[in-house]
Amino acid sequence: MEMADRNSLRAVVEEIERFEADASRVARGELSQDQFRPLRLKHGIYGQRQPGLQMVRVKIPAGVLSAGQLRLLAEIARRYASGRGHFTTRENCQFHHVSIRHVPDIMRQLAAAGLTTREACGNVVRTITACPLSGVCGEEAFEVAPYALALTHFLLRHPEFQELPRKFKIAFSGCEDDGRCALAAIHDVGLIARLRLVDQVPTRGFQVLVGGGLGSLPTAALPLTDFLPAEELLPAVVAVLRVFAQHGDRANKHKARLKFVLRAQGIERFRELVAAQRERIATSSEAAAWPVIAIGGENQSPAPAAPSAAPPVVAAPKVGGGSGPSRSNGAHREIGGSVVNFRPAAHGPAASNSAADFPLWAEHNLRPQRQPGYWLAWIQLPAGNISAEQMAGLADLMAALRLETVRVAVAQDLVIPWIRRDQIHAVYSGLHALGLAAPGAQTIADVTGCPGATTCNLGITRSMSLAEVLTREFAAESDPEIQRIRVKISGCPNSCGHHHVADIGLFGNARRIGDRLVPYYQLLLGGAVLPGGVRFARPVAVLPARRVPQALRLLLDVYRRQRTPGESFASWAARTPKEAMLEHLRDCLAVTAPEPELFTDWGDTEPYSLQLGRGECAV
Repeated sequence: MEMADRNSLRAVVEEIERFEADASRVARGELSQDQFRPLRLKHGIYGQRQPGLQMVRVKIPAGVLSAGQLRLLAEIARRYASGRGHFTTRENCQFHHVSIRHVPDIMRQLAAAGLTTREACGNVVRTITACPLSGVCGEEAFEVAPYALALTHFLLRHPEFQELPRKFKIAFSGCEDDGRCALAAIHDVGLIARLRLVDQVPTRGFQVLVGGGLGSLPTAALPLTDFLPAEELLPAVVAVLRVFAQHGDRANKHKARLKFVLRAQGIERFRELVAAQRERIATSSEAAAWPVIAIGGENQSPAPAAPSAAPPVVAAPKVGGGSGPSRSNGAHREIGGSVVNFRPAAHGPAASNSAADFPLWAEHNLRPQRQPGYWLAWIQLPAGNISAEQMAGLADLMAALRLETVRVAVAQDLVIPWIRRDQIHAVYSGLHALGLAAPGAQTIADVTGCPGATTCNLGITRSMSLAEVLTREFAAESDPEIQRIRVKISGCPNSCGHHHVADIGLFGNARRIGDRLVPYYQLLLGGAVLPGGVRFARPVAVLPARRVPQALRLLLDVYRRQRTPGESFASWAARTPKEAMLEHLRDCLAVTAPEPELFTDWGDTEPYSLQLGRGECAV
């Protein structure tokens, strides 16, 4: 019962009391900030560039939130933070501008709702992510979210993995097309669901990928094994973690991630090390105590989450394929064989044109589930941002329609599954009234962006603000091939915004024009996570931040003219020489007479200055 004890309510309460006591000691000068920092980070509390204020990161394992939990996040944003939440590429929810004195109260409220900030930061196993369509996707081998939730429960507060050489990230994908859901191939451990016939019986397991990551040295994960039986999941992950704990570089945090262990050892030697560790692991008594975890939804049974007992299949697709168009980007206006012709009821002042806007929203934001008669709605959030009022309103809408969960996607969006056909108009009207019915989910207008210099100590540019600018810039784009382009932005080279795996990636840097600093972005083109592996975007040019929208428009216009029938943007970018790209962008790159606006970043009113603080990602 060791796992149950360390995650019990009593243990959590004592943990929060210790944090509160140490925070008080810091305030009284009895404990230094340097002494407090490791504990603060392990509890998901980051310092931000504004002195005296914190960022609070709430873990949302597998991206699954109930309506009640969403309502609590809204209350935290309203009462303690900046009035909004920020959903991240790790399916977390972050709150900024929080006073440290409020953090213990926030922790207690989260604990009462089954949420935590514990191990959202620090050199530990971070939030375990999963495909937001888990359980409803027509292409998945089986539902992976229960496995992600159970693995989270097992590793949370695990005494053996509290002081790893560096942070450790795990992701679950339900199908081979990993690039549209969880990006398992760029994680320390990526797990892709697979079914294999064993004695003519479909057997659950995972392809296990190891050693992936982005940052200053983007690396594609390598296959540890093509098929790991599901009952071996827990000991295999423990074995990998033990190898990392023993061989990770604890002297140099910048070379401490698992990808560097793989580079030093090689994949064959790494497999031997993992196998040796696996032999030392007895069948865990804790595995039998893993909880039954239900992922809410109509007609969906609770699923035993322990790898030792496979969850029951609900309308499972056949081995080697799935059914249903739940991942495609095409129009999905036909429901039950007829074209949608709903007339959503007015719902608040924002609903005046809701009926006219519905077809476009349905085309991009409404998808059929693999369960006949059920649909999911994809909610596009500009750079992952959502106001307290919107979160509370969405929670109310979910409760009124008895929609049990909302999912957080790594693209910083929200997904509501299990919508019945007769509920679609009510969902759309409610979202429209809340300002959450913007069409264009998973299109070029759905831009990913980390907070950048708005709050982060390592942020060089205001990537979040630029993401919001580009969201508006491309909102009216109607060309189907251009709509498929994905734009991802980071405020520094660390790739929190996943710029390395975007069709168009941007990360912030700074350059001088004369004697003054100017915010710039490195432009990268052609990245993607694909079923067959990872293609990292190639650097093309460095642009003043203020000229990024103009530059992207120029590139899209050239692509429109030069593409062959059906040619994707990434394919066009791959065959176009860098010299030609630079020629197309010549007017955006040249700065002959400095323009006043170049010295001000997006979202700023003051002249740009580089104000880097102490980074806490590698503490």
